[in-house]
Amino acid sequence: MKRPLCSGLCGLIKQNDGVAAIEFSLVALPLFAAIFFFFEIALLNVGNVLLNRAVEDASRAIRVGQLSTEADARKFRHEICSRYFGVVDCDKLIIDVRSYEEFSDVTDHPPITRQVIESFRPSIDLGEASDIIAVRIIYSYSPLFSFIFESSRRGSDEVFYLATAKIFRNEPFE
Repeated sequence: MKRPLCSGLCGLIKQNDGVAAIEFSLVALPLFAAIFFFFEIALLNVGNVLLNRAVEDASRAIRVGQLSTEADARKFRHEICSRYFGVVDCDKLIIDVRSYEEFSDVTDHPPITRQVIESFRPSIDLGEASDIIAVRIIYSYSPLFSFIFESSRRGSDEVFYLATAKIFRNEPFE
């Protein structure tokens, strides 16, 4: 008895063994890249929220006059770091506190880039009673999964800068 030509060839075409493994291999790389990307973005957002909250809480000590001398500048850094729950390296924090007479005297700062950070000269001036205080904190965040952000980097920056600013008037604490 003669076998039809299609029987051997059709049997190969109808085989489904290993299809799931092949499909997973096609989908795995984009799937894991998306998972790592969302995890990194979540870490960035949590870090930014923690930074904002730490600056909000620590700035209150300046506003009410608990921190008012140059010796208290170290205490201010410690206040921010202690409220950051040990998540960050405090050596990467750039703290800039300046006092002004009027709100209109507060100047804008350029967008944060590596060149701006390198030329930036932070100072800590806690001001006096009823002064306007501008607190600016910048944190250099190195991503955990840096390979995901390769295409979005501008220049040679290998870090993201998390920044927050708070402007307020000191209480008349004298």
